[in-house]
Amino acid sequence: MFLNILNPQQKSVFLALAMKLCQADGKIVAEEHSLLGAIQSEIGWDVVPDLATAQGNFRLDVFDSMKARTVLLLEISLVAVCDGQVPPEEQAILSQIRDAYHFTPEFAERTLHWARSIAPHVVAGWETVLISPVDAVLPHTD
Repeated sequence: MFLNILNPQQKSVFLALAMKLCQADGKIVAEEHSLLGAIQSEIGWDVVPDLATAQGNFRLDVFDSMKARTVLLLEISLVAVCDGQVPPEEQAILSQIRDAYHFTPEFAERTLHWARSIAPHVVAGWETVLISPVDAVLPHTD
């Protein structure tokens, strides 16, 4: 939604963080898979996840403006809630981001509330956008 605001390096780190967050509880469910596809589509399929971040060394230093940091918190909150739950492993990553940038707990909770309110619509919308053109016009015969 707001990822176009980020520069290429920030997008790379965000993608790695999103992937890390989705894998944090040991499984990637359908909603997370759809949202990761949507993120790739939004930021560009040529963006490669930042390797250091993917290995657990979060490169939060690249989010060097308040706007970029807010985009990070909003978008990563959306990733966290897209499957309807935020397990402790995902909560730990959100807390690390919140603490690194000194976001207040109230602001972080507001972003989670926002994310929870739109997540089902965002996931459903991207699933519709990413559907095969053939699937969109031909009925399934199961």
